[in-house]
Amino acid sequence: MIEKKDIITTLELKQILSGKTPQTIENYRVVVDGNLHTITPFADLKFIDCEFEHEISIFGHGGTNIHKIEIENSIINNKLIIRNYHSDNSKQRISLNKIHYSSLHSILQISRCNGIKIFNQGFLAIGQIHINYCENIFYSYNLPSLHNHDSEEINFSISHNKGSQFNIFELHSGTFDFVNNTSCKLELNSGIISVINLLKLSNSQIIIGNNLYKLKVKKVDLKRGIIEKDTEITLQNGTFDKLNFSSIINKGIIQIIKSNVFNKDEKDSGIDFRDSNMGVTIITNCFLTTKKINLDGAFLMDMKLSGVMWPAKNIIDENFKERSTIELIYLRDTYRQLKAISINAKDIVNALKFKANEMNTYYYILHKSRLKHIFPLKWRSDFFELFFSKWSSNFGLSIGQPLFFIFAFHALWLYILLNHTDYSTLHFTLDKSLMTLDAFKGCTYEFFKFLNPVRKFNPNVHPALDIVMRLSVGYFAYHLIRATRKFAKL
Repeated sequence: MIEKKDIITTLELKQILSGKTPQTIENYRVVVDGNLHTITPFADLKFIDCEFEHEISIFGHGGTNIHKIEIENSIINNKLIIRNYHSDNSKQRISLNKIHYSSLHSILQISRCNGIKIFNQGFLAIGQIHINYCENIFYSYNLPSLHNHDSEEINFSISHNKGSQFNIFELHSGTFDFVNNTSCKLELNSGIISVINLLKLSNSQIIIGNNLYKLKVKKVDLKRGIIEKDTEITLQNGTFDKLNFSSIINKGIIQIIKSNVFNKDEKDSGIDFRDSNMGVTIITNCFLTTKKINLDGAFLMDMKLSGVMWPAKNIIDENFKERSTIELIYLRDTYRQLKAISINAKDIVNALKFKANEMNTYYYILHKSRLKHIFPLKWRSDFFELFFSKWSSNFGLSIGQPLFFIFAFHALWLYILLNHTDYSTLHFTLDKSLMTLDAFKGCTYEFFKFLNPVRKFNPNVHPALDIVMRLSVGYFAYHLIRATRKFAKL
């Protein structure tokens, strides 16, 4: 071991490391001498209780006999780069234990290395960590917060790695990138993160959140990527502002378990699966109560839904007046797929809701295209059938609508009968002198008597009015019965 002192320069390190004797550097501040930022050890090197003041690069020279580097309980003030520690075997070459960061701009970069072990927690701020083009990594870290989760910088980047395992607790970060990794396992257990980017994954397992710890993420971004076969992505026990899975092809498995996507007023929030082949996506016991759900052009038929809580009203922000006809066609197909998924899962309640939304969307498709046709029979038949079904019972889901229309239309017909025909001396009137108890009882009796559509024919009632009253009551009574039996339809 060399003699201790406060400062050691890169030039001094270069001279010390020129031999082939293993060296331990303990309790030093490592500073740059001139422009000498890179040191190349020719033997095993160990730093203990050191502080890296400037940007410093430790460069290995590869091969079968590459040496080891260990850094323990040390602080990075600027940027520490470890690269080219890549041997022809998988033995552990790099060991980093209790690495600390003095500021949000402190950077640890490891590239083109293998046999890496990073473990234990840092006690200062989490700066930026980049691990690229590496193999055989074991990463287990507890990363505490220093109010960094609102930063727009890339704080943590893991890319182009193979055969590695990352187990991370309490990550408080601006952006977390996990990109282009093969045969890797990532467990991101807890913390607060602005954006998680997952791209170009192959034969890997990604678990975001777990059942014991809480994870809050503003945005999970998986857009414009291919999830290769044998890749599994799991989001569990987390709270997310936005899930952006747009324009992806899922050949692996996506699982979203016991997670929440709440309604936010922010523009960049909600669920976005548009133009994606979601493949085998399993959503279980989740609150997807955000109003911003975009599933346009997505293939969803292989999805499995269980215990999903959707928004109370519209599942998708429809904006029928602003959508074009082709957008409405996409929306109708989305509801059709969700209906089929719910039927397969024996979820009658949501299947009925999706069916009603599908028919409502089809109604607006016909409504928008009405001027482009010369009223062909098919268009006219479907449009008016959907129109009456929509306003009379919300496509068989509402009991209140047919009840209201039964009494409203029946009161109108009875008003005409009593005030404009010779059927009776009774009249609907607002004249207080004529509003007697006997008159009220008489009108009430007539009202409920004529509610019976199969009552006996009365010659004192005009035949046309009698038929209208019978048809009106019968039509809305049918929709009332239809609504009360809605759960027996599927």
